[in-house]
Amino acid sequence: MWESVRTAERAGADVAARLRAAAEDIQAAQAAIVDEGDPLLGLDCRPAAESVEVGVGTAGRPAISKVHLSLPLLHVAVRRELDPLAVVAHLLTAPARQLDPVKSLAPVRQHDPPRVPPVRGADGDELTNRLLGALARAEDVVLVGEDGSGKAVSAARAARSFRANGGASIWIDSSRRAGALTFVWQMLRLPAHDRVLVVVNQRRLAYAVHEVRDAVVPFRRLFDLDVRLLTTTTPAEVDAVWARYRFFLQVPVQPVVRVLDEDEADILYWFGCLSLFAIEPSAAVADRRFTRRRLDRLRDRAIDRSSEDDDACYSLILTEKPVDLVNRLAGSPGRRAPGELIWEYLKVVGAETGRATLESLDLIGFSGRTGWGRTEGSRNLTASWDLLFRLGAELDAHCADDPSWGDNVGAAVFAAEALAELGHRDQWQRVAAYVRSRWRYDEPEVLPQPKGGPTQEEKDFKRIQRNMTIEDNFLGPRWEPDMLGEGIETTKFHSTWMLGVLLGFEGSALDRSPALLDALLRTAEKECHREGYFYPRRVPWVTARVVLGLCAAGHRYQTHDVVRRACDWLLRPERDNGVYGEWWRGGTGSWNRDEATTAMCVSALLLAEAPAGDEIDKAVVWLRSRAGEWTRPEREIDLALALEAILLGAHNWRSSYGRLLNLLSWTNQELRSGVYDVDLPEGALRVPFAAAQLAALVRVAVGREADALLKPVIAVPPLSSAPRRADPRDTRSGAAPRVELRPSVERWKQAAGRIKVQLEDSISSRLAVLRDVPPDQAVWLRDRATEYGDQLDLCLHLIRRLDNGPSPRDLDRLVDLGIGVCGRAWADGLSYEPEKGSR
Repeated sequence: MWESVRTAERAGADVAARLRAAAEDIQAAQAAIVDEGDPLLGLDCRPAAESVEVGVGTAGRPAISKVHLSLPLLHVAVRRELDPLAVVAHLLTAPARQLDPVKSLAPVRQHDPPRVPPVRGADGDELTNRLLGALARAEDVVLVGEDGSGKAVSAARAARSFRANGGASIWIDSSRRAGALTFVWQMLRLPAHDRVLVVVNQRRLAYAVHEVRDAVVPFRRLFDLDVRLLTTTTPAEVDAVWARYRFFLQVPVQPVVRVLDEDEADILYWFGCLSLFAIEPSAAVADRRFTRRRLDRLRDRAIDRSSEDDDACYSLILTEKPVDLVNRLAGSPGRRAPGELIWEYLKVVGAETGRATLESLDLIGFSGRTGWGRTEGSRNLTASWDLLFRLGAELDAHCADDPSWGDNVGAAVFAAEALAELGHRDQWQRVAAYVRSRWRYDEPEVLPQPKGGPTQEEKDFKRIQRNMTIEDNFLGPRWEPDMLGEGIETTKFHSTWMLGVLLGFEGSALDRSPALLDALLRTAEKECHREGYFYPRRVPWVTARVVLGLCAAGHRYQTHDVVRRACDWLLRPERDNGVYGEWWRGGTGSWNRDEATTAMCVSALLLAEAPAGDEIDKAVVWLRSRAGEWTRPEREIDLALALEAILLGAHNWRSSYGRLLNLLSWTNQELRSGVYDVDLPEGALRVPFAAAQLAALVRVAVGREADALLKPVIAVPPLSSAPRRADPRDTRSGAAPRVELRPSVERWKQAAGRIKVQLEDSISSRLAVLRDVPPDQAVWLRDRATEYGDQLDLCLHLIRRLDNGPSPRDLDRLVDLGIGVCGRAWADGLSYEPEKGSR
């Protein structure tokens, strides 16, 4: 594009010649698209003083609107290879604004309605006919339907029928940030037609609907065009568009549950998982994952490809909600969790595209809004994504200089795990070559041993032994003689720990060695004591490390005997000669303190999917109460372990996002400095271990956000001033049955107060940032604050009821609200029973 301008610039032409060349390029751009007949909107381009005058008009009203392409704007357009027609569209939609922001000159290419499943029966034809009839009577029509009702499919059928009857259509998906610019750009690309239908499929961003309509209305008047506008929306958004439209049509379509073979189910499950985050994957990524042949089987029935171009993308066209589709297909054996697939996709598309995906979700909730369980983690996820890619670059640089990490295999393994998580194959192979050549672990039932002399981390285990002796002297003998510090076999201690570390390394390897992994698994089977622990018994973090390694290799509590026995041992209470006492003691003094040990055990049990009562919940509560310890300077390993446990096991895991960002920043700074204090406990391990944990933590966070989307949001029934009907469980006429609150009314009030505080914080945090966010984000932010306000109104109403004889229904609503806002632990210890004589 802009070939004439580039030729003129290379020839050193003057300004007038460059402007003439620009006029030619704009005319040529439209002629190349509208190759037969006349365009709907003709362009008359002429050089003027310091600009190109572009006249826009129809055959009946030629050049009725004029805009000017300035020389500075032309330079930017040529340098950035912007489509000439997109530049004209920009000037038509914002004639008073020059090229700011430039990103607004990236209109969305799709303008055909998506392919839709074929109509089955008379009902489908009736729906299309009703829509076409509405469009014949009114210029603007709103099609209202819940998510998953099939409104987009109905709109697409109407658009295709409109085209089949001689009209033209433009399809605009707001989920792709298409708006007024896209509408005008597509109008410049259309051949002449008597009628044009513009469909705005409101997928996520309501501002696009208003933008397009505000552009369509003057286009009708100015160019005397018959342009019809069809907008899809949800009942929740009707109020936002009510004043601008006069004709509303509701088309209820029942979701279609399809019978799928396994291949189709795998493909649609992947698309459904990405749709949870409003991701429409590029054709390049989808074709590479499934092959074009497999995807073509589902085209026109379940998925749509926007075009045959290289930059095309796919989208679901099922009438079934993505959240329902994912929940329906998730139970099949071997099917990966949605968060894992989303994380994998983000890594494949790279830093910029992945960031754009998360950034588009920033502060506005996730796709689907009402009824989809929106979450609020994405602002931190976007920042974490940026820092994580910076971390990957710093890791690459360090591993290029020293893949051995100072001849410390433990540090090298953790660095390799981070590289594997990020998919950095080249540097991972350099580190892996060092690890596999420095330690020998290819012989089954034999603990790993260093080759060519001890590695640096051996010194750590001698220091650990001294710390254990100090602990014994301070606390008195708590262990049998061979478990006292002076009796510990440091070589076996070190090798057993390395068994777990190497299991994690080989289990997550980008270049797996089945022989090495099998040898390690057989060694783990041999070294697991009949009680379930790994040497030494007094140090539960070694057993937890081996369990984590086995989990990395794909084994779980229900599928592997060693994992089951080790988890059972970790959960055995101290009163039964076990190691669990609402938390786990480190057993090594100031090295791997109780906080770090507890965090590691919690993570191991959760990742192993071990069945547990309230042991894990109690341990997480204790761990959070000790935040003052694991957030102290020089305890970054403790911090990384605690964050993993909280992200995996806490109900309000998003509270850890701030510390996650801080740890990411610290790790990046340490990697850049290249100076590590090896004299500190675990000093050589701090940076690579934090890097490995952080890479996994961002993945875990994405997974938890995905899980949250699959859980229904609590519907808050509207409060009414009308007299309440008697509780249906009351067998007498008159008032609802009286209840006895246990353990006390005060405890119930305190619990209700926690709901109130949580909701007030949620509202204030969103209102505080409304001034600083773009208008499109402010819409959803304000909506979310309103939803919290509805919940707060209900909470205050129920608190008042506690003072005035609550009914069982009141208490049930309060319990539902408390669990939804604060997590299931909110209701612990709360109960009620009807008072005697009130039944």
